[in-house]
Amino acid sequence: MDRTIHMEQVSARSASALPRHIIRDILADFSHGTRIVHHIGTHLHQYRGIAITADGSRMVTTNLDRTACLWDVTSGQCLMIFRGHTGGICRSVTFTNDEKHIVTAADDGTLRMWDCATGRCILILDGHKGHVTAFAVSPDNRHIVSSKYEDRTVRVWSLPGGACERVATPAILPLEKMFVTKDGKTLVGVANDPDHESIVCRWSLPDLDNPFRFVRESRHNPLWDIALTGDEKLVIAMGSALHLFDIHTGDEEKVIPLNTYELNRVTVTADNRRLVAYCSPRTIRVVDRETGAIERSFYAGPENYDVSSIAITPDGKTLCTTMFPDRSCRVWDVGREKCIQTIKNPASAVIHLSMSRDGKHLAAVDEGGTAKIWNLIDGSHRTLSHDARGIAFLALPGLIATGHKDGRVCLWDDSGGKAEPVRVLKAHRGEISCLLPFRGGTRLATGAYDTVRLWDMESGDCLMTFSVPILVAALAIDEDAQRMAVGCTNSTHINVYDLRSGDRIAVLEDYNDLTGITPVIRHLHYLPGGQGLISCAGDGRVILWNPDTSEAMRTVEEPESAMIVQYFLGNSISLSIQKFFDTAICSMVVQNDGRHIVTGSGAGGIKRWDLKSGECERCHPEEGLAVKSVALSPDERTLFAAFSDGTVRIIDMGSAAVLCGLWNVEEGFFWFTPPDEHAPEGWVWTDREDLLHVVEEDNEGKVLGAIPFSDERRRAYIHTRNNAKMVPARLKGLDEYTRAVKPYILALTKKQQEVIARPFPMLPKGDGPAFDPETHLSRSGTVPGEKGGRNG
Repeated sequence: MDRTIHMEQVSARSASALPRHIIRDILADFSHGTRIVHHIGTHLHQYRGIAITADGSRMVTTNLDRTACLWDVTSGQCLMIFRGHTGGICRSVTFTNDEKHIVTAADDGTLRMWDCATGRCILILDGHKGHVTAFAVSPDNRHIVSSKYEDRTVRVWSLPGGACERVATPAILPLEKMFVTKDGKTLVGVANDPDHESIVCRWSLPDLDNPFRFVRESRHNPLWDIALTGDEKLVIAMGSALHLFDIHTGDEEKVIPLNTYELNRVTVTADNRRLVAYCSPRTIRVVDRETGAIERSFYAGPENYDVSSIAITPDGKTLCTTMFPDRSCRVWDVGREKCIQTIKNPASAVIHLSMSRDGKHLAAVDEGGTAKIWNLIDGSHRTLSHDARGIAFLALPGLIATGHKDGRVCLWDDSGGKAEPVRVLKAHRGEISCLLPFRGGTRLATGAYDTVRLWDMESGDCLMTFSVPILVAALAIDEDAQRMAVGCTNSTHINVYDLRSGDRIAVLEDYNDLTGITPVIRHLHYLPGGQGLISCAGDGRVILWNPDTSEAMRTVEEPESAMIVQYFLGNSISLSIQKFFDTAICSMVVQNDGRHIVTGSGAGGIKRWDLKSGECERCHPEEGLAVKSVALSPDERTLFAAFSDGTVRIIDMGSAAVLCGLWNVEEGFFWFTPPDEHAPEGWVWTDREDLLHVVEEDNEGKVLGAIPFSDERRRAYIHTRNNAKMVPARLKGLDEYTRAVKPYILALTKKQQEVIARPFPMLPKGDGPAFDPETHLSRSGTVPGEKGGRNG
């Protein structure tokens, strides 16, 4: 069927409209005055908290990545991402009773209230020092009550202003979950202490007086969760039974045995007729509250998976669960006992990067063991293996090495001419943790659990074996191939070996072991000309060592890392641990001048240090995402940084601007660019259009809803955004992008004027050629890579 947009359907635009607004203007024409935007990706790590609206249409989740996301339940599309928490984990979330706002709590010591329509943070409650373990919003939306782990204080905040009305220490144990009764006068909470004892108590509000203890249990009969019914009965999941108490008298009224190993989570439907419990192992049970009968019982996920939180709609028909260790969220139709939606990050974080000597290829290994080579000219990629642990380009032209968990080293032809490795070495008995090519020649060093071996890659012969104390974390070999430095996990020492005799000739000791947390040696590098050995570690310090005296000549460090010892000596242990990981240096690359280094931290910041002056400049701001690996192009004009969200950002070293990025999806390919004046939400280049969350907003930026996958507006939007010209242009640099984008925008402007003057046919559903202003509306094409794609 011919689908046509007629002239009267298209709102008139001035022919002199600014080019940078042209794409958004065209999309506004398609959407009748609203605008369409997109989000990329999902949560990055383990889900922690979850809440669902009364009608079951939307849910909100929190995550270890410090964000919260609002989801359209039907389509599984992300409507909005709430970013703002600055440290640790975003632990819990709830909707306010009018469902216009959400409240989140995190390890940065804050609670934040967000507008569900715009995504803006409208209130920050900042008073706790350390992570907020639990909070509750009063049913009348007039108060928020929150609890801190370290000092076990409870705070009462007034809304909407956010003033702290009361600070008290009513509990001898840290509260982990709490509720406020309908009249706003009573707080009930569950707490646990380090000896594994658990209690459930109530207090009066807002003074937090008159404590009453419902139950106290030892580790032999653990108490896991609580829920509050609409008629104000307290439900306690304890041992293998559900216990119901009158919240005012404290009397236990009923015990419902479930004959299970143990109960972990419990919630209540709004009609108060059913209790929904999660029981180990991985079982959801729906229980009739009056009779205690189990109405439904079904498995909540694959074997060996577990549920971290649950939420249910008031009608009891839709259940949401967050799962680990697969980092997913699942939506269940309770009546059919069926999972109807699974939301999961389709990407894996890259942990190793290696750059080819000609700068044309980037090799990567991710957490799942997949090794890939990316062509930086045409954007294509090739998968080498699915069980790799390390990867490195060799000095030998055209060869790349991968290390594997079974101890193999495989050599590959990096031109892609052969699907199988050209040579396989059985290098170690166990997993290979480190690969290091010599700077010249044909040799390669490999590290494993208790050995380091040197190999001649032409002959495949093992030249030398070194015994080391534990798993190798980092290797370095000097330019004359006379010395080798080895850093191991769970050790603050660096061992130096003579490559001629095989003897250990020095031990470098200057890194601190703080309260049982060992700062792993992340990277080692010998400078040319015997200038020294550079090391970086998890304590946030980079040390330049004298190779002759084995003494530290110079140290540069993250400013906060010097404070860590003080934190550990104080009371804020959990906050100290988080600061430790945030300031930890996770990755490092040394520039050719031997004076400057680039480091990536646990909090996501990238810095360039001057080893001589100790000064640093920021190359990329902190985002709360660990920088797993960094690499420089041969001309050192471009930095490649792998983040824990599964992306690799490509950064211009001169301007510190992000040129573009690639998302390491498990199937297909996905390139993207940051927003700019020509593309307000950025460009993408992908064969995975299903990973684009396309959302409709009004002219004030308020979210109206997800655009269905079958909607023609989604197709029209993606056709203008999925562009195989703009992404490679940015990959070549900002100047090349400027030269490429101007003609494209001018062509779009011309095409818009033609659209206003005459009707044009819409693309039928099911086909997907991308928008090309040079050849009317569309054209077909294929993107180089493993799967077919679309050119734009």
